[in-house]
Amino acid sequence: PLFTFLFADLHAHMMALPLTVLALTLAIAIVRLDSGSLHSHAQIGEWLRLGIAALVLGALWPTNTWDFPSYAVLTGAAFAIATYARRGRIDLESVWAAGWRWALVLVLGFLLFKPFHDYSASAYFGAEQWKGSRTPFWAYLLVHGLFVFVLGSDMLRELWYGRDLNPLARVIGLWLRAGSQHKRLYALHRRLVRADPWYDLFLALLPFVGLLLLALIILGHVVEAFALLLVGLALVLIPRPQPAPTRQFMLVMVALGAALTTLVEVVVLKGDISRMNTVFKFYLQVWMLWSIASAVALAHMLKPAPTLAVARLKRPAGLWWVACGLLVLGCLLYPLTAIPGRIDDRFERVDVKTLDGAIYMQTAVYGDQYQELVLANDYDAISWMQASIPGLPTIVEANTPLYRWGGRVSIYTGFPSVIGWDWHQKQQRAILPGQMIDRRIEDVRAIYSDPNPEVAKRLLNNYGVEYICLLYTSPSPRDGLLSRMPSSA
Repeated sequence: PLFTFLFADLHAHMMALPLTVLALTLAIAIVRLDSGSLHSHAQIGEWLRLGIAALVLGALWPTNTWDFPSYAVLTGAAFAIATYARRGRIDLESVWAAGWRWALVLVLGFLLFKPFHDYSASAYFGAEQWKGSRTPFWAYLLVHGLFVFVLGSDMLRELWYGRDLNPLARVIGLWLRAGSQHKRLYALHRRLVRADPWYDLFLALLPFVGLLLLALIILGHVVEAFALLLVGLALVLIPRPQPAPTRQFMLVMVALGAALTTLVEVVVLKGDISRMNTVFKFYLQVWMLWSIASAVALAHMLKPAPTLAVARLKRPAGLWWVACGLLVLGCLLYPLTAIPGRIDDRFERVDVKTLDGAIYMQTAVYGDQYQELVLANDYDAISWMQASIPGLPTIVEANTPLYRWGGRVSIYTGFPSVIGWDWHQKQQRAILPGQMIDRRIEDVRAIYSDPNPEVAKRLLNNYGVEYICLLYTSPSPRDGLLSRMPSSA
């Protein structure tokens, strides 16, 4: 998320971040506050949380549709965990209690934004199998390494020393601690344990899971094998004899994040540029889930281990904290080194230290078609528009080829323009004929280049233009110009 905010990148994934934090907060509130007995005042609070959760999840769909499925799953998990904590068992009544609340939130969230759903259409809906290059394991660890280290350590520690675990998790923990005594453990298990069919089924599946992970590694799918191992660890630890709502929900966050990192190796959104959007949209979700879960796991790691294990753990625990500290320090170096490099990659360094995302224009020069565009001219014109023009008048500015310095006045002022960036406009209206966008581009070109003033006048009236932007490429300072349409036009 760092560069998104560094460049004030007002894309859907940025605008959705506050909503995703709120959705996560509401899910945690459901887990923590709806786990007890429901008195009358508590019921009022629950209905309030249901309504707000519906509003937030409903808003995620039009804001950044990629986030909706993940946070819908998290909300459903929150209802399931809270219901189990309140009732202490899993039965049809518990499933119904969690199910109708989740369904209500999803349906109400859809209805609250029904006008959007009625008039929105996309030509890029759906997914297909990804057949291109895979994420190297070193790159996976470079992005997620700190989180994986903390979360993986926390889950293994709980398997090793945890007491209030389900039978399957306890057996796995015993197997981890058995060392060279696995045969003896197996014999004792057959003699002493009388298990139900479900336990026997899951225990019998463990060797096949191990073989699957080994096969994935041999075939070169190391990231998928590693991520599925994290999913498996979290899923083994979630069921408990006694409810532990916040811990269980944290493990759901871990499992969902790992599942998303597996998903992007297998499928891609239709119409994506390679798999660029698929990876970065879902990786931002993983960042949100794992960064928060890692903080909770780190606090959990600070809790002392069982008394009998303290002496044995002292030295390994010290080494673990040293390794964790080095990882944290390494990650903290990233913004210090990456931000200057990222800025230098774009324009000449600006010496002023500020949060103003437009200051770079005071000194930056942009090269386009063997001409220099002095952005200080843009800065003066844009600053004047922001300070002097009331309301939201329609403007017209030149449309440039893709990935060039076009649309900048509209971007920095927020004023609507006749046409935005070619490819984004076509993406957002992909279900409609592309000629609609092309026609507007031709009209803008005619406004600036047609020698007949009547052509320009007709087009300006057609689009309701009030300001024509004329920003020259001459290197002479401060030659930006704005022209106001006369009221008679």
